[in-house]
Amino acid sequence: MSRTYGPDSIEAVYMDEVAPNFRPVFARVVLRSESTITSILNEEEKVTLVIDGGNVSARRYVARRPPPPQPPAAPAAAP
Repeated sequence: MSRTYGPDSIEAVYMDEVAPNFRPVFARVVLRSESTITSILNEEEKVTLVIDGGNVSARRYVARRPPPPQPPAAPAAAP
C-alpha cells in the first residue's frame, strides 16, 4: 500500500492479537488522508484487495457515536 499511495500514507495499524501460527481475522488501518481511502474504494462501499496472496476486504470505518449523556437523576422526595 505504501508503494502505491506513498510511504507516509499509513498512520497506524491495529490488529487482533492471535495465538502463534494463526492469522488475525480483523485489522484496522488508519490512513493520514481521507482521499487515500476514497481512492482505494473507488465509489464502492466495500472492496476486496489481495495482500500477500490473501483476500482482504476493505471498507470505510465509521466510529460509533457514544450514547448521549443521561441527565442527572432527580433527588428522591423526603418522606
